[in-house]
Parts: sequence; C-alpha cells; structure tokens
Amino acid sequence: MAKATTVAAAVAAAIAAAAFLLNPSPAQHRAGIKAAIAERSPLAGAIGIGALTAFASTYHPLGIASYCVLFAVMGGSGETLVIELTVGAVLIVAAVAGFRSSPWLVVAALLAHGIFDFVRGAAISNPWVPVWWPQFCLVFGVTAAGYLAWLLKSSRQAS
Repeated sequence: MAKATTVAAAVAAAIAAAAFLLNPSPAQHRAGIKAAIAERSPLAGAIGIGALTAFASTYHPLGIASYCVLFAVMGGSGETLVIELTVGAVLIVAAVAGFRSSPWLVVAALLAHGIFDFVRGAAISNPWVPVWWPQFCLVFGVTAAGYLAWLLKSSRQAS
C-alpha cells in the first residue's frame, strides 16, 4: 500500500509539474482565448461574450479526470488511482496541446476518452464507478468529438 501511495504521489507531482511547464502565461492564455472566440464569431470577439465558455470547454478534461480520480479514491485502490491519474494526465496534456497547436488532438482525445471509459470495466476494477458512467462517457466523448470535428471541417471549408 505504501508503494502504491508513493507512486500515486509521484504521478500527481509529475502532472502538476507538466501543467506548470506546459501552460502558457495568463496573458498568452487570455489572448489565445480571445483570438479563438473572434475567429468563430466576430461579434462575440468584439464584445467579449463567450470567454468563460471557451475556457471551460478547453479544460473540461480536468473535470472529467477529477471524477475518475474521485471514483478511484472512493474505491480505496492505490493501483486504480495510479491508472486514473495517468489517464487523466494524458487527457489534460492532449487538451493543452490541442489548444496550443491543433484542435484535432482534442477531437482524438474526446473520442479516445469515450471509448476508453466504455471498455474500462474490463481493465480497471472499481466498484465506485456508477453503472451508467461508461455509457455516458461513450455518448459524450463520441458526440463531442463528432461535433468538434464538424466545426473544424466546416470552418476550414468556409475560409
């Protein structure tokens, strides 16, 4: 148990360090959000509507990952906690990388998240995961990935 706790702490520290190193400065972040909003809607960019929505949608993986970590903590398994922290770190890195480079990384991460959570029961044993959670994540991940892909394709065709 002590080894699993140490590994979980090391993974959490690595995630925090990666977030600190990979995250842009607040000014760069705000400028990126404003530019993304203005690109989608000139009116929203001009009057500043939607910044909170853009920020939240970029960092939704943090919320999703936190639920999975919560389920692992409730289950009391150090091994499950390490797996959930690792998967969560991958989702967060994909979101940050997608925001900084290509939103197609976010599409791939959303799709992978939905599929992974749907089959997670075969790989990760955790009785605290609600029975409806895998189906919810599959529907959310596939729908969000499809919608984002459609937005990306339609915006490229329009320009």
